[in-house]
Amino acid sequence: MEIIIGILLVVVGILGSQMYFLSIKIEQKAREKYENWKKNEYDYIKREQKELANREAKSLVSEEVNSKARNQFEAWQRSEVERIRMEQSDIAKQEADILFNQWKESNTKQIRSDAIQKSKSVIAGKITEHFVPFLPDFRFNPKDARFMGTPVDLIVFDGLDDDALRDIYFIEVKTGSSTLSKRQRQIRDAVQGQRVRWLEIKKDFL
Repeated sequence: MEIIIGILLVVVGILGSQMYFLSIKIEQKAREKYENWKKNEYDYIKREQKELANREAKSLVSEEVNSKARNQFEAWQRSEVERIRMEQSDIAKQEADILFNQWKESNTKQIRSDAIQKSKSVIAGKITEHFVPFLPDFRFNPKDARFMGTPVDLIVFDGLDDDALRDIYFIEVKTGSSTLSKRQRQIRDAVQGQRVRWLEIKKDFL
């Protein structure tokens, strides 16, 4: 009986030691697998982070490139619009100069003729203004006429030379197709509307 118990104890001891060594091996293998998994996972995470960083870097570079390209395009577009505007302005000026020169060439003779005719008319009018009181058909006594020139040509104090003043006339001499100016019409309307007044001003200068 003691022998059997001894054998059992030996067997139990052997099994216990084998279980111990087996548990150590299992633990070692588990640790190795864990370390391998951890290393693989770490490498995977590093790769993922690297790829993510590369994608972000490419995205940033792409955005920067797009921004620069956009800015360059907008600058080119502005310069091109300005260039076209300047070209169109130059073309318009050239066309205007050409049209003006053509018009000037075709109308120079007429302009000169009109200017000469107008000058003759003005000169004739000025001479006529001064000599009207001495013309045969002038109905008043030339001595009663006073030349003003502007805004009307003459004022006639009818009968004043005979010390018998009858009426006062504002006279504007016109030749050809000339008409009254705005101021002359205003004076005519004031006279015809009896808006003429006498005012005596006395001043002592000594």
